[in-house]
Amino acid sequence: MEKRERLERTLAGEPTDRAPVAMWRAFAGDDQRAADYAQSVSEFQFAFDWDVCVLVPPWPFAAADYGLSSAWHGAPDGEHVVQRRAIKRSLDWTDLRLPDPTRGEFGKLGTTARVVADSMKQPEIPVVVGVLSPLAQAARLVGDDVLVRHLRTQPDRLLSGLNVLTDATVRFLDSLRAAPLAGVYLMVEHADYAVLSEAEYVTFGLPGDHAVLAQLPRAMWLRMAYFRGSAPMVRQASALGATLLGWDDRATELDLQAAKGVWDGAFFGGLDPEKHLRAGAPASIRDAARDALSVMGGRRLMVGAGAPGLLTTPRSHWRAARLSVERQG
Repeated sequence: MEKRERLERTLAGEPTDRAPVAMWRAFAGDDQRAADYAQSVSEFQFAFDWDVCVLVPPWPFAAADYGLSSAWHGAPDGEHVVQRRAIKRSLDWTDLRLPDPTRGEFGKLGTTARVVADSMKQPEIPVVVGVLSPLAQAARLVGDDVLVRHLRTQPDRLLSGLNVLTDATVRFLDSLRAAPLAGVYLMVEHADYAVLSEAEYVTFGLPGDHAVLAQLPRAMWLRMAYFRGSAPMVRQASALGATLLGWDDRATELDLQAAKGVWDGAFFGGLDPEKHLRAGAPASIRDAARDALSVMGGRRLMVGAGAPGLLTTPRSHWRAARLSVERQG
C-alpha cells in the first residue's frame, strides 16, 4: 500500500495493511541555512522511511521577521534563548506590518519545503510543512506572561496584531502553492486549559488557527494539528478544521481512550518524546506503540509522538518506533 493511500484510509477509519507511523524533530543549528536544513530533513526521512515527512519550523519561525532576536544554546528540544523581544508595549501590536513571504524566516522555510518536497517525489512521500499558530507567534514576540496580560487588558490591540500574523501565515502557505506539498502541521500552544480559558482561546486563538487551515491551497489535503500543553482543548479540533490531531497523550490526563469520546477524527500519538523515544528502550517503544494501536482498535491512528522528538534521541529508538508497526509472524 502506498503512503498516501495508507494515510487517507487511516483518516477515514478504514483498514490498512499496517498503521502509518511518522516521527519528526527539530534540527537546531542545521536550520540556519536552507540547504543544510533540507539535507538534514531528507536524510532523517530516508533513514527511517516514515509515512509522512514533517518539517518542524525553526524556533524563531516568522517572529524574527518582526524583530525578535534569539539564539540556540544547546537545549535538546531546540528551544532558543530570547535576546530581544519585538513587542515592548501593547501599542506595538498595531504597528506590525506584513512581511515578504519569500524572505527572512518565511523565505528560508519556504525554500527548505520546496527542496524537500522535490526530493520526495520519487518515491512519492507526503511532505508536510510545520507552522506556528498566530497566537504562538505572538507569544514569541512578547513572551507568554505579557501576552496573557495584553490579551486581558488590551484585547483590541492584540487582535490587531493577530490579524497581521494570521494574514502573513496564510500568505506564506499560499506562496508554496506550486510546491508538491501534502499539507500543514499546525503547532497550537494556547489551546490549553492551564494557560487560557476556552472562551479566551475561542476569541484569540481559534480564528487564526482556523484561517490557516481553511485557506490552504487545494492540493494540501493533510491538515495536522498539535495541541501543546498539560490540558489540551481537544474538542476544539472540529472547529479548527484539522484532519489529524495530536497532543502529549502519554503525559496528560487526556489519553487516547478518553479522546475517542471527545472527537471522532484520526489521531497521531502513542509515544512520549522523553519517556519512550529518548529515555526508553526499543522494547518499551514497541510495546507502547502497540498498546496505543490496541486502544484504537487498529484504526484512526498514526503512530508517533505529539511533540517533536529530542535532538538526543538514539537512532536505535527511532528505528524501533518505525518497526513497531510492522506485522509480526
